[in-house]
Amino acid sequence: MKMATKIRYTCGVIMVLLMITVADITREYEIIFPEIAALVLGGWIAGKHPWRVNKIQFILFMCLASILGIVMVRIEIIPLIAKILISFAICGVVLILCRSTMLPMISACILPILMGTESIIYPISVTVMVIIIVLVQNLFEKCNLRDEHIFMRNKSAMKLEAIRWGMLFITVLILSIIAIKFNYIFLIAPPLIVCFAEFSYIHSNVRKKPLNTYGLIVLCSAAGALSKYLFYYMLNLPLIVSGIVIVLILFCIYYKTKMIFPPSGALALLPLIINNSDSMLSYPIQVAIGGGTMIIAAMMIGNILKKYSHENHIKTM
Repeated sequence: MKMATKIRYTCGVIMVLLMITVADITREYEIIFPEIAALVLGGWIAGKHPWRVNKIQFILFMCLASILGIVMVRIEIIPLIAKILISFAICGVVLILCRSTMLPMISACILPILMGTESIIYPISVTVMVIIIVLVQNLFEKCNLRDEHIFMRNKSAMKLEAIRWGMLFITVLILSIIAIKFNYIFLIAPPLIVCFAEFSYIHSNVRKKPLNTYGLIVLCSAAGALSKYLFYYMLNLPLIVSGIVIVLILFCIYYKTKMIFPPSGALALLPLIINNSDSMLSYPIQVAIGGGTMIIAAMMIGNILKKYSHENHIKTM
């Protein structure tokens, strides 16, 4: 492994462990934002920045999405499924209008809704950590430890993007109804929704290896759930122990497989904020079912969009 890569990996491990440590010491578990693993992977470790977003948008999108999430939680008159769908739709509209693919903002918005988080600590934590990620990424670029990220807007035509998000919305609606009706909410775990949207882009690299990517997200979710169940529930050790084990396993998986898919990192850390031991055991099963369904649906949506764009000669801008 090259020295630059070692430094980026080491900083990524330190960043995630620091987040978990602060949360465990202060007992403010709203500080734990699983998507930070995805942002670290995309912003620091991956060879190429996976999202079309500039650094100001990077911070603003994540900050505003996290605030929207806790606002939706506090509006009690709105049913859970409506909160999920409204949040998803708002994120989609923002990304379309800004010609961005900063998909992790979806997770930042929907996660507090599913977990019932309404503390202001959550958006403050998200914003501070995202700012740190951007600052460290700038440092890496100036020190030639990482290629400079050159922002390019999403070139897909707005009409095509509107159709994409419409089909994504319908799929999320159907899966949300099933997940909430049968109380299997991790069928629609926020990082899975991010994965779902990512797979719908026909030029996305993950579409080239869907089975490998699916295996990665199932493996990472299982590693996260089993680590917390064993060390936290069975051995009654502090949460940080589970966090250390999860992070080390996670980064070993990335190093050995040479596959870096940011949502899988978030899925590995998500069990740290699940408070039910029974849910812990079913979590990787729900992720496997929900992830498989979403990947298949997204592959179909991508193919439909490709055919539609060819037939209607929708040009990119």
